[in-house]
Amino acid sequence: MQSSGPIYDQIKSWIQPHEYLISKAGDRTYPLLERVNFLVTFHTSLDTFFKTRVLDLTSHLKNDGTLEPDNRALAVVLEQLYAQLYPLLEIQDEIWNYSIFPDLLANGITIHQIHSLDEHHQRRLREYFYKEVFPIVTPLAFDKTHPFPYISNLSLNLAVILKETPQSPELFVRIKIPEDLFPRLIPIESEQPSVNSTRYDLVFLEDLISSNLDLLFPGMQIVASYPFRVTRNSRSLSLNLNKEEERSEETDNPDERRQNTTVRIEVSYQMDKITCGVICDKLLQFSRIFYRTRGPIGMADMSILYTLNRPDLKYKCNSDTFI
Repeated sequence: MQSSGPIYDQIKSWIQPHEYLISKAGDRTYPLLERVNFLVTFHTSLDTFFKTRVLDLTSHLKNDGTLEPDNRALAVVLEQLYAQLYPLLEIQDEIWNYSIFPDLLANGITIHQIHSLDEHHQRRLREYFYKEVFPIVTPLAFDKTHPFPYISNLSLNLAVILKETPQSPELFVRIKIPEDLFPRLIPIESEQPSVNSTRYDLVFLEDLISSNLDLLFPGMQIVASYPFRVTRNSRSLSLNLNKEEERSEETDNPDERRQNTTVRIEVSYQMDKITCGVICDKLLQFSRIFYRTRGPIGMADMSILYTLNRPDLKYKCNSDTFI
């Protein structure tokens, strides 16, 4: 891996100022929700970088004659980006898990795992899912003989592995998380709600769906489910993996063109290699597009925490929020 050159330097020049945001997120002298906001700002900028800059960097290698064909240039860019970015994301995960998340808990803001809740609250969330979320979600199955369903840019999804019987082969299903219709963090309603309460109990929307998959797939064995998020470059034309595809680019297979623009897939650290392999194979891409995280996938969505009515956890001048 090169540690110098124009691509390395351009990536480094983007990362360096963003290291400051990560360091501020880990600094407990800042108000807690401002620290969350530093991570949100970093990831919003990172999303934009992946959407708009990766193919620009690839074009730079092509135009100066450094590398051809396209897929080799893309591989170099992805390798260098991963090598420089991943250590920073590991620091971010540590800050979220060992600093921000415990501090949220200490200040009465708890993001629960549904399986850790008591039976009463699990039942109430299940009722909410069945009434509000269940009619919206649409599972899409795929296998070696069926194409991978098109995944919109920056969308959060669940990869679900099913079996009809213990002896039957595994089936893969993708569920798009309806973030446009529901908040990423679902509040757990209190038995005695108080207008002046400073306590918030929340669950991730994807956790709510994952914990109720038996309602979506009655009679099926739920083997596992993993959240993942896809980023595509915003250019209208994608890279071509070979000359044959280049000749067909103008007339054929728009789905294939869409697939080839994938530049990042964020996955839970729990996702197994087989599921990663299936997704990678279906999207016709490289291993270095996978970014494993131990924190929330799509950290930019954590901006919802800043809307909580906790002025004591924000800068004084920014305390006029709601909820």
